[in-house]
Amino acid sequence: MGYIVLVLFLVSGNILLEYRFGSNYGPVVVDKSGNNNYGVSGFHYEYYESLNEVLFTDRGVYLSGISFIKPPYNDKEKFYFILPSTFSIIMWVLPQDSEGKILYKLHNSDYYFYIHRSRIKNCLRIRFVTKGEDPGDLDSADNTFSHSIFYLGTWTLITLIYKNNQVSGYCNKQLCISHTYTNSYSDISTYWFYIGSDYASWPNLNCFIWLFIISDTDDDYLKYISTDTSTVCLTRPESCPSSCNPAIVDPYKGIGCISINTNQDQESGNQTCSFNLGCISSVNIQCTCNNSNCALASSNDYCACPGYRLQQVLACSCSMPMYLSTVTCCIYDGSCSACSSSNINVCQTCNSGYYGPGSSNICSLCYEECLTCNQALKCLSCKSSNAHVDSNQGCKCNDKYFGTAPLILSNSCQSCYEECATCNNSLLCLTCISLNSHVDDEIGCACDNGYYNTSSLIREDSCIKCYQECSKCVTEGKCTECISKNTELNLNENCICIQGYYNETILTAIDSCKPCYYDCLTCNTSLTCQTCIAENSYPHIEKGCVCNESFYNTTSLINSSSCISCYEECLTCNQSNICLTCKAKNSHINSDQGCSCDDGYFSTGILLEKKSCKKCHDDCFTCNSNPLCLICKDNNATPSKHGGCKCNTGFYRNIDGICEPCNALCKTCENSTQCLECIGNLNLPADNIGYCIQCPDLCSGCKSNYDCVSCIENASLKKKSCFCDKGFIKSSSSSCKEKYFTASISISSKNNIKIDFSESLDEQLIQDDFLLEIPNITFSFSLYISNSSLYLLIPTFLENVPTNTKFALQIIKYKVFSTKDSQLKKYDFMGLLNKLDIIILDPTIQNLALTTKAVSQIAVSSSIGMAITSNPAAAWAMMNTIQLITYLPINDNSLTPGVREFCVSIGEYNLVPSPMYDIFNGNSSSEPYSEAKIYGFKTSVFWINFGPTAVTFLAFFTLLPFLCLISKTKIGTIAMKFDKILSNYKYGFFIRFWIQAYLDVGFFSLIQLKSTILIDSQGYFNEISATLTIVTFIKILVVLTPPLLFVTSFISFSRIKDEKDDEYHKKFGSLFYEFKNNKGFISSQYYTLYFVRRFVFIISQVYLNNVLFIQAGLNVGFSLISVTFLLFYRPYKETYIFVSVLAGEICIFIVFSLALVFLFEFSASVLATLESAVVLTVLGALGIQFITSVYGFIKGLKIMWKRIEKYNASKFLKNIEPQRNNETSSNIILK
Repeated sequence: MGYIVLVLFLVSGNILLEYRFGSNYGPVVVDKSGNNNYGVSGFHYEYYESLNEVLFTDRGVYLSGISFIKPPYNDKEKFYFILPSTFSIIMWVLPQDSEGKILYKLHNSDYYFYIHRSRIKNCLRIRFVTKGEDPGDLDSADNTFSHSIFYLGTWTLITLIYKNNQVSGYCNKQLCISHTYTNSYSDISTYWFYIGSDYASWPNLNCFIWLFIISDTDDDYLKYISTDTSTVCLTRPESCPSSCNPAIVDPYKGIGCISINTNQDQESGNQTCSFNLGCISSVNIQCTCNNSNCALASSNDYCACPGYRLQQVLACSCSMPMYLSTVTCCIYDGSCSACSSSNINVCQTCNSGYYGPGSSNICSLCYEECLTCNQALKCLSCKSSNAHVDSNQGCKCNDKYFGTAPLILSNSCQSCYEECATCNNSLLCLTCISLNSHVDDEIGCACDNGYYNTSSLIREDSCIKCYQECSKCVTEGKCTECISKNTELNLNENCICIQGYYNETILTAIDSCKPCYYDCLTCNTSLTCQTCIAENSYPHIEKGCVCNESFYNTTSLINSSSCISCYEECLTCNQSNICLTCKAKNSHINSDQGCSCDDGYFSTGILLEKKSCKKCHDDCFTCNSNPLCLICKDNNATPSKHGGCKCNTGFYRNIDGICEPCNALCKTCENSTQCLECIGNLNLPADNIGYCIQCPDLCSGCKSNYDCVSCIENASLKKKSCFCDKGFIKSSSSSCKEKYFTASISISSKNNIKIDFSESLDEQLIQDDFLLEIPNITFSFSLYISNSSLYLLIPTFLENVPTNTKFALQIIKYKVFSTKDSQLKKYDFMGLLNKLDIIILDPTIQNLALTTKAVSQIAVSSSIGMAITSNPAAAWAMMNTIQLITYLPINDNSLTPGVREFCVSIGEYNLVPSPMYDIFNGNSSSEPYSEAKIYGFKTSVFWINFGPTAVTFLAFFTLLPFLCLISKTKIGTIAMKFDKILSNYKYGFFIRFWIQAYLDVGFFSLIQLKSTILIDSQGYFNEISATLTIVTFIKILVVLTPPLLFVTSFISFSRIKDEKDDEYHKKFGSLFYEFKNNKGFISSQYYTLYFVRRFVFIISQVYLNNVLFIQAGLNVGFSLISVTFLLFYRPYKETYIFVSVLAGEICIFIVFSLALVFLFEFSASVLATLESAVVLTVLGALGIQFITSVYGFIKGLKIMWKRIEKYNASKFLKNIEPQRNNETSSNIILK
């Protein structure tokens, strides 16, 4: 980090550091104090740094704003410069028009100081912080640190002194800053010290510095400034101002001035320098010496060598005309012609233009105007002609001659202008030749006031006296200016007083024109006006002026606008709006503005004329026109819009025109006995006989106390009484207010929109009554009516629905009413839809579903037809499978559209038509609940849904009498056969019908029970009542079938096993004849399980749509139980029937299991795979069942064929037996 050198000075007045920037320059700046406190330009002296290097000129060093001189510690001297307890920092500075730091010394935020110039105030600023004591910026007075204008500046000696805890700042010799500190300042060992600044936040001042000194006393600065005016130029001749005060005291160059050229790109004489370097004359100042230090001398730059030697080469050496000693060179700078050989500083002979050497042994430069001298400023002779020696300093030009200092040329003194006795340039005089004249600002001289000239002022009597009233004139009798103030020239160019002034004598004195009275524009005495200043005024007979009529003044009439116009209705006034008198007759003064007509009079406009106020109507106390009154004379009357006054309500006008009160029951009347209107709730009868009666509630007119003829708003007349309209309710005897009911909406996970009305609607809404808007989504919707207060809108989307999709729902039917006669309050609703991904139906599945309906109908019909020749159990198995599969979608499971359409299409076989639509109204009940409606049910009416099954039942039921009739015939075996069929038919048919219809009846019943009756007694009241009774009965039968079957079969199990018990099996054989019944009681309970499984399926599909996993789990569980039961007991006698039933149950188990899988989230491809699996499983199972039906059919045909053969053989044998008997008898007879 370097070492620290502490320099102690014991003798007062020691110079601690001295930089002579006016003559010494280079990368290294020599400390002329002899203390070796060398400075460095920029950070490094060994190589050039364009940003931080200073620019050396013949006017000292130039700081560019980012350049600086760095005293120790620096790249040259590795020690810190320590300030003593008392110190002065002195510098001559020429600033440009800028702001910044000239110097700063910084240890940290608690120890630092800087010297700064403020551009705004043109002042010196010092910031001095010691031990954290910071008073802030200390500023001098404004303009104490001047700046340059157009490259012409001012040199200022800036001094900072610290002594006894006090900081002082001097601008030249003036104390301009002073502050006393509590804490003393002591220098810190390490710091940043810059002349200029490298601190980004503290840019330096753009300026020139000639001399920079640090001393240990507080008065050394006085040595470097002179308050005597100097004309000596310390820089290039003719580059300085003609004189300066204060003058710079340079210990080595003398006292004088320095060029004030602040253009750093020029030398002091305004010549432009090249290569962006400083220059002297045309020579660039560029130090290339081997010791990095140069000096300016005799308009040239030299190497500054040890021992004060100067060289013009790149290295220091001595050459002629220098005297070389053993240790140094004698400097030859033009002043000394010879040096002492023993002492290089002793000059023996001085050159011309110098004086000495004297006791100082130094040749000093004469004042530059001196041809010869014996003192620094005292000439013995002058260089210029027409000049003489000045007793104070240098030379002066003779009278009628002038010269620009310094007078250093033979022709420096030139002739003045011809009118000048003395001058300082060719045109401007200092004194004049003519008497009664003075120096002119532009050229020569001019006559004094009161004098004129007819030729150049080259004689003493050239100026001639004017006429006595003239201060200036062109001839004796014609003035151009007057002596007296407040005058002007008339047409004859004589002096007269201006307006507002008058005179009593001739205008020979400065105050000859005396002021008029202040109101007067012109006057002839001090008080009496001839004309007035103010417009709309006239001279007063005694004094001044007064305003005309209809004008007033608030101040003296000293301006043209002093008389202000009154309000236009005023004849006289003393304020702008307040009249003293009015123009119009029958009027009076208003307190706020103008005038108003008296009571009983009115005006049609502004009251500008005497007749502006006209008489009112006779009824009026006041009015605004004729005949419209404002206030009536009669207190019981009010102004009428038709003119005059009319009696108040409850009064009538008598024959004298006076308003008298009506009868107490009258609101208005014709006279004391004839009412026109009634008070309160009283009304005039319809026949208007003149008296008032009390009308019934809500009546606006009546004939009597009980007979209304008109009603109030929102009420209607019914049978001579008034009732509030529908949607309104009576709030008082004379008003009906709105009666509302409300509606709210909710959104399901599948974006079904439920509308819940707070009251039941009195009229059912249809789909066209709703307007559903979902922006940017393609959709359609259907309406489902759950009951009269609950509606469901089911949208069908053709594209995916993003999360929070907005929708707007509007009930567009005008006036919706409830059964309680309330009106709907809100018709518009808005909400957000849930995210819904639409699965596009696989075209293969869609086409397959379209053909499934026809195929299933053919398959079922064929199976039933083939069952005629065989056991029909195979056909029943196929129908059972189709039933369970087709009702699977009647829930809220997330099945794909393809699966739903496929399942529904399987069950859409109708073996017989349904006539129930011709008997029952499909709208007699509300629409099916949402899942059933989505499934495909179009109505909730039980008999319509149950119609095909019922027709089948009726068709087979009609066969019963036909079978009975055939069994009674005498056609032998046919009668016996049909008798056997009849015995089985009476029981087996009904049991089998119930087995197959159980699932359908259960669903149809629950759908009916979950609906609401809509058609009243005018429609199908009796039919719906009967339907509900039947449905309730069938519902009970559905619930009781499984337990009844279980209990009865348990009791009759021994008879079930006994196949010879014809009586039991004829009645209940349909439940057991297909089975082996050989593995205990449970093995005979297939149909008990069958009914239980379907009962659970119905309940779960209808009532468990809010718990889908439980719903699906029950379906899968009971399917697994059914499969397990079949595999374990193998109950069927016929193997092919067992295969058919088992295939159906396995199919149902797989499909229900896949339906459970659909509850989870999968990709579209997985869902397509699951969809295909369902379809293939169902089609495979139905294919197996159809094959088994075909097999059973063929087997039945074979058995039937064998029976036919057996029958034919038996018949043949019977025919042969009588022949044999006859032959035997014949033989016996023959024998």
